[in-house]
Amino acid sequence: MANEILELCAYHESGRVVFAYYSGFFCDSIELSASDYGRGKSVLNAGSLTPLVQQILSGNHLAVAEENRNKAVETAHHLMDIYCAGACTRAYYEQMSDPGEELELDVPVQDDKAISAVQQFLLAVNPGHDANFPGKRMSAILQKLKEPGTWHAIQALAKAAIAKGGLALTRFEIEDALMAGGLKVKRGASPGFNVGLGDASTKANRVIMQEEPRPVTGPLSTTDILLGDFFRGIRTDWSEVEAQAAVKHVKEVIAKYGLA
Repeated sequence: MANEILELCAYHESGRVVFAYYSGFFCDSIELSASDYGRGKSVLNAGSLTPLVQQILSGNHLAVAEENRNKAVETAHHLMDIYCAGACTRAYYEQMSDPGEELELDVPVQDDKAISAVQQFLLAVNPGHDANFPGKRMSAILQKLKEPGTWHAIQALAKAAIAKGGLALTRFEIEDALMAGGLKVKRGASPGFNVGLGDASTKANRVIMQEEPRPVTGPLSTTDILLGDFFRGIRTDWSEVEAQAAVKHVKEVIAKYGLA
């Protein structure tokens, strides 16, 4: 039973992470729950949009300047998709596993609170906003899940998360899995803030400062230099520090599985 819940949690989290990347956000970590599929945790990076995300999730529409109104509405639409995507993806996966079952959307309490907060924000900034917007976005997400490109990315990430056995999946592992699933990933050039999603014990608008990768101290080996050049060649927006962080991750994987 625990393995089944872990699997459902993996698809729930992977669905919203993929839609976060579609929205221009990034993900710094994923941690699954084997006891409750609604208590997984994806730490999303909203970068410079974090203050706006906070305002939306807290319902503080009055703090949005008029010149930022369109951006706020666009960001709120993205947040709606991200919070709806988890339940939609999990339900879609369950129906694929048992085609005879009718698709049933079970939205965890924490996601439902966030969906309501985003909807209320949109109604506040636009009185003519569609009252059925959440339902329509869920229908659109379910259609998007039928696209092979979307599902392959979700499936690759879910499998990578499950393989960790409940341990946190790092940003490099997340993006490696997404790229293996066919998703084009462009990493943000500068660090931002993290927006925690999914943990029922965490407030939906919790914001944590992202810890920047630390520079490598001491002389670099030939392997470090070659791998660093390789990563900067395929990820041209990475800094030297980020490239060396990737090198460190690869070397740890090699050491772990005795591939050296």
